[in-house]
Amino acid sequence: MTKVNDRRKVAVALAIGVLFAACLGVGTSASADEIPIDQLPEYPALDAMANPDGSASVAEFTIEAGQYRGPDGERITIAATASYTCILTVDNPHWSSGSQSVIAKPRVACKGPVSTIPIRVQGLLGKTSANSIPTLRTVAESNYVNNVTVNSSTVFGPRQTWYVPREGSGTRISRGAYFRGSASAAASAPLLPFNIPNAASQFLWVP
Repeated sequence: MTKVNDRRKVAVALAIGVLFAACLGVGTSASADEIPIDQLPEYPALDAMANPDGSASVAEFTIEAGQYRGPDGERITIAATASYTCILTVDNPHWSSGSQSVIAKPRVACKGPVSTIPIRVQGLLGKTSANSIPTLRTVAESNYVNNVTVNSSTVFGPRQTWYVPREGSGTRISRGAYFRGSASAAASAPLLPFNIPNAASQFLWVP
């Protein structure tokens, strides 16, 4: 488990970031290995969990016209160069009777030209027995792609939901503690890389 305010543990987050980059086809700099770990910034989702400000994160990005292959092998057609705005939020952790676990739900909604775009979200769930954000430890995470439906250029479309832990993972997190969920997001291949930095839920007790 990862203590979110311990910068020495950023190596774990950096490894996830490298995986993120590989999935997006983004190169990583060889010089990154030369920077001491304690001088590296925290991975966005970890930073969000430790940051008292967990407000929603909004990002604007552009996709060039053309045809793309989506995460499930489907064809995605962008008729003209399109600009999108996406918002990332994280629902408060709660007990799920269906999964018999505490869960958090990152959600992404976008507006722009009518289309479907693939978004990858890394979600984290932190837990602690103390009423103190710095004592949170990461007890579950998920990292996968969902398609987000965009049906208006002026109004955010339906929110697509991710789960932490991921549905079907078999991970079960017991309740009776303080929790906080956090997430960061990025475009999934083959779209040009962009980032939705981070967001977090409230820090609260789940009975």
